[in-house]
Amino acid sequence: MYHMIKSSLEEHEERVHVSGDVFDQQLKALSRKGYKTIDFQQLYNSFSNGMSLPDRPVIITFDDGYLDNYEVAFPILRKYGFEATIFISTDCISNSEHIVFNRHPLMNWEEIREMDEKGITFSSHTATHPHLTKLTDEEINNELARSKEKMESFFGQDCNFIAYPYGDYDLRVRNLTEKAGYLAACSVSIGLNRPGDDLFALKRISIIDLDHPSKFLRKVAFGYWDPPWSLVPKYYLRRMLDKLGLHRNDR
Repeated sequence: MYHMIKSSLEEHEERVHVSGDVFDQQLKALSRKGYKTIDFQQLYNSFSNGMSLPDRPVIITFDDGYLDNYEVAFPILRKYGFEATIFISTDCISNSEHIVFNRHPLMNWEEIREMDEKGITFSSHTATHPHLTKLTDEEINNELARSKEKMESFFGQDCNFIAYPYGDYDLRVRNLTEKAGYLAACSVSIGLNRPGDDLFALKRISIIDLDHPSKFLRKVAFGYWDPPWSLVPKYYLRRMLDKLGLHRNDR
């Protein structure tokens, strides 16, 4: 999970911002280790219908749709042939202007169209990016429906996936999201995703500028900020079982 990929970082900038140079190093490490990017439809098809995934599948996500995703991250993704999913709040996107969100400009629909045509997937981040747990059922339904309808109208296909803004959800939000017609939803809880997990509580791990390639690869492999050594044998056992086609739910 990424947010902003900056051309350069100032000392005062938040750690969730990643510089373009570091992002390039991280994707180079993914490429060298043989990771393959997939999208959420492939993940859903695998978890729901048993469709096969490539070896070492990973989903690269961005929340909010900042302009630097287009200007900085997009060329680097194309450099390594990687796909990504960007979650956008539809009411925050303009046709041509760059609306400022959290003091930083967002992409416009023209730039989103260009990225979509070149292999980047866009999914819902609600309409206005609220804390969903603080809303009434009616307000939640409105956020979910308006975003879904706008996405489907713009892209001409179903919008089936969503990321909860701020990772803020509970059982009520989860159930309303499913009833709204989405197939899966992303949280910000850390860990790996496995068949049998709740599709409306998918895990992601935040990547920061301090994640040098070796640390970055450990986070991707284990789904933890600072993986304990006890996870290493379990990781290689899981890899072996995956290669043999033997899947365990307790992994």
